[in-house]
Amino acid sequence: MKSMEELYREIQANEDLKKEFVSAFKEGQIETFLKNHECDAAASDVMAFLTGVKDESISDDDLEKVAGGCDVTPHCTEICTKRIEYCW
Repeated sequence: MKSMEELYREIQANEDLKKEFVSAFKEGQIETFLKNHECDAAASDVMAFLTGVKDESISDDDLEKVAGGCDVTPHCTEICTKRIEYCW
């Protein structure tokens, strides 16, 4: 049997599995989903796990690795001045 964490990693890596999980969640079929994917967790464990994942903070090291914003290189400046959606 898989742990909730193991199943979560599988779900994150597979788009079809993500869709199946969301559908099961919306339809109140989490217990069935868990059994079908050989996970020994209960529906209440899923909620507790997801709350924990959501509440985890980003470490300072990970935060420093995040790239974002618009720098002042000519390429980025040109893109940003054209107001391309993804840049804003």
